[in-house]
Amino acid sequence: MTTSPPPSAPWRRRTLGALLAALLVAVGAVGGWWWSSRAAASPTAAGTSTELATASLGTVKQTVAATGTLEPAKQTTASFTSSGTVTSVSVEVGDPVTKGQVLATIDDSDLQDAVDLAEASVAAAQDQVDSASTAEALASAKAQRASARSQLADAEAALGGATLRATMPGTV
Repeated sequence: MTTSPPPSAPWRRRTLGALLAALLVAVGAVGGWWWSSRAAASPTAAGTSTELATASLGTVKQTVAATGTLEPAKQTTASFTSSGTVTSVSVEVGDPVTKGQVLATIDDSDLQDAVDLAEASVAAAQDQVDSASTAEALASAKAQRASARSQLADAEAALGGATLRATMPGTV
C-alpha cells in the first residue's frame, strides 16, 4: 500500500518558495542601499575629478640612483689560437664591436713562412705524383702529397689564428 502526500503539500511549497524569493529581493535591496550609501560617504569618492589631456611624443629623461653589481647578459673570453708577439690592438676598453671585427693581431711572419714552405711541399709532392713511373712510386707520391696538403691546412689554420676577432657583438 502506498501513501500519497496530503493534498495541502503543493500549496505549502509554492508559498514557501514565494516567501524565500521575497526575502532574497529584500536582502539584495538593503545590501545595495548600504553599499551605495557607504561609497557616497567615502572621502575618495567625494574628491574624485576627471581631467582630459592630449598625448604627445617626446623624450622622458629620468635619473635613477642605485647600488649593486652589474653583470653582462653574455660574456666571452677571446684568445689567439696561435702563439706570438702582439703587433697591434685595434680596440680599447669600452669600444663597441661587431661580430667578426678584428680586435688584435700577432706577428705572423713565421706563420706565413710555414704556409709558404707547406705550399712548396705540396707542389713538390704533386711533381712526384706526375713523374711516378711505377704503381708503387705513384702510391708513395700520393701519400706524400696527402701529408703535404694536411700540413698546408694546419699552417693556414695557424696563420688564421694570428688575427683575433670578436665572436659576438658587444662592448670590450
